[in-house]
Amino acid sequence: MALRDHIIKTHRKTSNMLYPCPKCHKVYKQGAQLRDHLKYVHLKLNRKVICEICGKVVPNKNAMKVHLRVHTGERPYECPVCMKGFISKDTMMKHRNYVHSTARPYVCDRCPKSFKGKHNLTQHERAVHDNETTTASQTLLSLGLIL
Repeated sequence: MALRDHIIKTHRKTSNMLYPCPKCHKVYKQGAQLRDHLKYVHLKLNRKVICEICGKVVPNKNAMKVHLRVHTGERPYECPVCMKGFISKDTMMKHRNYVHSTARPYVCDRCPKSFKGKHNLTQHERAVHDNETTTASQTLLSLGLIL
């Protein structure tokens, strides 16, 4: 009976009691959740795991499970558009939102071009507009308008 009493007392949601984190804005429904949050977020007591195959250090067992797929070739998450496989749901979603989306949210502020990724915009600005800035500065300098 002790285990049953423990489960009822500790794990069942018998009250609306909330457990706020004293260090940030997060609030938890169970004391154990707050304890884990404090331990792993604020005290940085992560249970780091080292890959026995390549030596990579990952923050926890779940991350290691995903990482091991790099070595096994397992790709359980399939893009619903092109059926390409990925090692995690997160990487599949990033692929789907980038490759299969027509959205181009990164707009150049010097010309009408837009891009899917920030890195594409940065490359564009360096390749196309850095020379413009240098040329404009040189022109102003040669006219004596700037020192």
